[in-house]
Amino acid sequence: MHGLLPELKVMLELEHIEAIKGAVAAGLGLGCLSRIALLEDFAQGRLVPLQVAGRDLNRRLYLMLHRHKYISAGIEHWMQLCRR
Repeated sequence: MHGLLPELKVMLELEHIEAIKGAVAAGLGLGCLSRIALLEDFAQGRLVPLQVAGRDLNRRLYLMLHRHKYISAGIEHWMQLCRR
């Protein structure tokens, strides 16, 4: 949020998704997590998504595999799911 909220003072940093969701649900502030990690919380109305003007929060993910790894049917299926 650097540049958007110059008065923002970071008082707490958490690493675990459930800890971040719990802190936000308890009213301790706001958080930034992947939408997929929040789908159930959004559906239950526990948390709500916020739009952030001027920021593209999309991220690019890459699939990696050892060059000599045998690509089994299970691995192939997993890679197809990830590409969707």
